[in-house]
Amino acid sequence: LRADLNDFLRLLVLNKKKLSKHYLLYPNPYPKSAHLQRRWYATSALKDMLELGGLLEVRSNWQLYIQEFSAALAIANVSNKIGLFASDQAITPFERKYWQSGQSSWQLLANINP
Repeated sequence: LRADLNDFLRLLVLNKKKLSKHYLLYPNPYPKSAHLQRRWYATSALKDMLELGGLLEVRSNWQLYIQEFSAALAIANVSNKIGLFASDQAITPFERKYWQSGQSSWQLLANINP
C-alpha cells in the first residue's frame, strides 16, 4: 500500500481500526532544528499512532531521532525501549544501504495500549 501516512493513519482512526503492529522504518529525520515539527513524534500523527494501538517499531540510523521519539512517547505515558538493532537481513533498501556503509541502526519498540 502506498499512501500519505498522515491521511492513512487518520482514516484508520476515524474508522475505529486497530493495528497489531506498525513500523516507521528510516523516516526522514529532518535534522535541522527549524524542521522539528516535521518529525513524526512532533506531529498530530503521533496521536493517531497511539490511538491505533499495537506494537510500534521505529528504526533509524540517527540515534538522536530514536531518543527524541522515546522522550515523546514517555510524555504520552507510553513505555518503550531503545537500543541498537542488528539482523542478518535488511528489510528495506535504506537499511541495506546504511549497513553497507558501516552505519548502525537504532530501534525503538513500544507496546501501545490505547
